[in-house]
Amino acid sequence: MNLENKTILITGANRGIGRALVEEALKRNVKRIYAGARGPLEHRDERVTTLALDVTNCCDIERAAREVGTLDVLINNAGIALYEELSSKLIERHLAVNLFGLSQVTHAFLPQLRRSKGAIVNNLSLAGLAAIPLAAAYSISKAAAFNLTQSLRAFLAGQGVTVHAALLGPIDTDMSRGLEIDRKSTRLN
Repeated sequence: MNLENKTILITGANRGIGRALVEEALKRNVKRIYAGARGPLEHRDERVTTLALDVTNCCDIERAAREVGTLDVLINNAGIALYEELSSKLIERHLAVNLFGLSQVTHAFLPQLRRSKGAIVNNLSLAGLAAIPLAAAYSISKAAAFNLTQSLRAFLAGQGVTVHAALLGPIDTDMSRGLEIDRKSTRLN
């Protein structure tokens, strides 16, 4: 995907994969990056605009959608992965971020994406295709997000908005620290 002179929004941009995506987008000569994050985020590049954005907070989402006038690419990256026993409360928490947050952000920014004939990229997980027992709630939420992505692709096909799924494996970030598994670096080559 050519990002030159594009305006993009990356959720969960304050660390891990999101932070790496911000840096990679800058290398690809984007016009503007809206870096969405729940917590503080500072960046020296003038093309990066910090956007306070908790994907589980409807007010944050609505405010962010009003602040972003044009948008070419939405990267739904924000997510959680908690490694605890399977419970309804844990499933609900994962669904709130990994499914409903993704859905609400996407729908809030659809007007801008329709105008630009833009693209949506949902960072998902291989765990959504083959569940990981130690991360069952995470796997459930990513499976649901994968199906939402497929549905959005079909729904938006005639409206000029493309929808992509990035199915990621284990990556060396705070989210997977402490797990005894092989992980890839966040450096994009």
